[in-house]
Amino acid sequence: MGEGQRGQGPALPRHLQYPYRQGPERRSGDLPVGAVGRLCPSKADDLAQIKKAIDAGNLKSVLVPNVSPNSTSSWIVFNWNKSADPFKQKLFREAKFRQAMSHIANRQAMIQLALGGLGTPVYTSTYPVFKNYQFADTPKFEYDLAAASKLLSDIGFKKKDAAGYLVDASGKELAFTLSTNSGNTVREQLGSIFRDEAKKVGVKVNFTPIDFNNLVDQLTAKGPNRPFDAILLGLSGGTNVWPYGNNVVPCGTNLHSYNNPTNGACLTPQETLMTKLYYQGDQTLDSAARQKIGQQLSKVEGQLQPVIYLVGTNYHVTYNSRLGGEYKRNLWDAYYGSRTGVYITTYIK
Repeated sequence: MGEGQRGQGPALPRHLQYPYRQGPERRSGDLPVGAVGRLCPSKADDLAQIKKAIDAGNLKSVLVPNVSPNSTSSWIVFNWNKSADPFKQKLFREAKFRQAMSHIANRQAMIQLALGGLGTPVYTSTYPVFKNYQFADTPKFEYDLAAASKLLSDIGFKKKDAAGYLVDASGKELAFTLSTNSGNTVREQLGSIFRDEAKKVGVKVNFTPIDFNNLVDQLTAKGPNRPFDAILLGLSGGTNVWPYGNNVVPCGTNLHSYNNPTNGACLTPQETLMTKLYYQGDQTLDSAARQKIGQQLSKVEGQLQPVIYLVGTNYHVTYNSRLGGEYKRNLWDAYYGSRTGVYITTYIK
């Protein structure tokens, strides 16, 4: 969840981080003027400080921003297990509702305002850095408020109340609570942008940052009546061999967070198919055959929209200009890095 892992192998405890970068990660302040070193800055402020030092002649370094997307994404998940609130349970289980929420997500505004322009839109659980698992026929519900309004009208929200919010035929207002972890300024900005865009089409989003541990307890709760409406968090990791999360895609796993009943059973035929395709692809040795399975899985997932993927950060490279031995520039990305992780080929010029 930014604080946890998705992908191959056993899930990490939620308090651990799994940054997907080659070599030791360092902050901009860790690279003193004149030092021989490299780092992977992640924030706009870090890049600005490094560029300022380079431009002033105080730091002789190479800085390359936006090399590739990172293997990470922020997302919103809706709770399908709300037996105590039949209205919301039915709403959250409706694919057209979730497709409309994806149309509401202004990913470009999120990148500019929350990530300082240093990010990439994300639409599925396979992050854009895994190029061999990006397929043209995967459904994408890009920012389009008119399309969102049409989908919401299709499921019965055709009129607005005096406050300007959509209501169904019985007068029930279209409203829900969206939570994220308090103190995470990026996620708080993402949630605020989503709330403001939702209001434009008449969807009332009560955005409420809360304590991180409480948030994760809600997300991972099991049963017929789990204690949340919608949660904004993030995941990172994965491999380019089979980038679908083994603790995310299959029903009954600990981060199958939209539908988590006590018995772990799938709710929809699409979930059942995704689970079947996940294990089929995971056990397929031929890469071309495995990608075909992935293409089918991504198509089903994209149409179902069980999770609304938003944006991911980008990978940036900077290193002392005295260092040589980096890969050819066209080979750099967040998965392989810019040079060997153990610096076998790195040398001082």
